[in-house]
Amino acid sequence: MLYINPDLHSLLRNYTFEDFMRLDGETYRSDTRTGRCTKRVLIGGRAFFLKCHTGCGWKEILKNLLCGKRPVVSAAHEYRALEKLPRLGVPTPGLAAYGRKGTNPARIRSFVLTESLEHSESLETFLPRFFSAADTPDKQQLKHAILQRAAEIARKLHSNNLFHQDFYICHLHIDLSYGENNLTPEAVKLYLMDLHRVKRARILSARYRRKDVAGLYFSAMDTPLTKTDLARFIKDYRQCRDLKEATRLGGAHFWKAVNRRAIGLYRRITGRDVEPRDTCFPNAGRGIRTKK
Repeated sequence: MLYINPDLHSLLRNYTFEDFMRLDGETYRSDTRTGRCTKRVLIGGRAFFLKCHTGCGWKEILKNLLCGKRPVVSAAHEYRALEKLPRLGVPTPGLAAYGRKGTNPARIRSFVLTESLEHSESLETFLPRFFSAADTPDKQQLKHAILQRAAEIARKLHSNNLFHQDFYICHLHIDLSYGENNLTPEAVKLYLMDLHRVKRARILSARYRRKDVAGLYFSAMDTPLTKTDLARFIKDYRQCRDLKEATRLGGAHFWKAVNRRAIGLYRRITGRDVEPRDTCFPNAGRGIRTKK
């Protein structure tokens, strides 16, 4: 199978499956264990990101199955997500091309080519840098708009029975096409990245929603978020008027479970402790208090 975006047909029409797989460029990530490689490539002077899958092997497949995980054996998940998510109102990098060869799950070769978001930045670096200085009313409004967009993305995923599985702020990129000094709350746009593990459930359980939201919260713990900011996220995610409405009827249990999971991730990955607080969304003071 070989798909080329009709809008890019004139640029890519002469490329075969093997041509795409052989494209050379700057390597961003390479994992021989899973057979995946991500590169930034130039075609006709335009920048793209190429993700190649060369086969993960039976050992990796069996290891995932024994851990209760569905193995990612090709770029098909990412291809389907890149097609579906924009139709649901979730911005993603533009799909340029996709190809797949083989039927043996351990040896499927595939790729997905996306347009490079040259004028964007990960929230992981943008939030601490941009909001490091004292807040102004304009910056407060901008932060609220960013949180609202992040909550919208999470809500649209989950309301359509989709879950990301790597839902961290490093995989949300803010559009800076017009420069960060020209950012306005109305114009804030976030792109969802790294879609190779996005899956669809027939009925999305609270477990998967909790995992996604906890990942987002954990990854934002060292950013300048306040209790009010996190309350806004909860309200926007639930589409409620106030925090009380958003957390009633079992909602408080969900958010406390999100908090427990996020704290566990933080402790395990950073090696630092987190000071818990008994609120609907604990640890949401001026930033996150940690103990060395």
